[in-house]
Amino acid sequence: SYCEYTVDKDKRIARLTFNKPEKLNTRTKADEAEVIQRLLEAENDDRVSVIIISGAGRSFGTGADLDEVRSFRGFDKKERPSLRARLRPLKTHWGPRGICQTIRTCDKVTIAQVHGYCYAAHFEYMIACDLAVASEEAVFTHPGYTYLGIEGSLPIFILMMGWRRTKEMMLLGRPISAPEAFEFGLVNKVVPRNKLEATVNE
Repeated sequence: SYCEYTVDKDKRIARLTFNKPEKLNTRTKADEAEVIQRLLEAENDDRVSVIIISGAGRSFGTGADLDEVRSFRGFDKKERPSLRARLRPLKTHWGPRGICQTIRTCDKVTIAQVHGYCYAAHFEYMIACDLAVASEEAVFTHPGYTYLGIEGSLPIFILMMGWRRTKEMMLLGRPISAPEAFEFGLVNKVVPRNKLEATVNE
């Protein structure tokens, strides 16, 4: 299972933890489908008021499994794939039944508990949550723009951190530190790593 899922019925809190630490919680499309099912399960559970999303091991998550991305988007062919082929997967990622829309439209409060790497697809998951708390060593970016082209939730990135900073992330893939993420409005709070879970629980 890609997701560890628990519910504290007394506190009305569901915890969804990405659980592939040996690969820094990279996800496949099958993993993403599992996350969607868990989110819908929590949303439909009247015992749950809040969903905390976190990652096991050294990171929140580092995005899609690159071997699957190469194959799914046509990079495993001899010729460079067309822009249409590279962008086709977005219809399932950002469409009405996609994971980011599932998080964004969830009836329950969603909180991202972020540590370590928060890259690519996992960066988009964090952006989609209602609230985000990060540890001091967390780093954020979406390196996919440098090889996949324009995609993703650009309007939300621009709304949160501005046009110039979004362009810098897209064109350079520069990681954003946790203090910068707080300054840019990407996270609500930055705390020491050993206080992250307690702060989110609070």
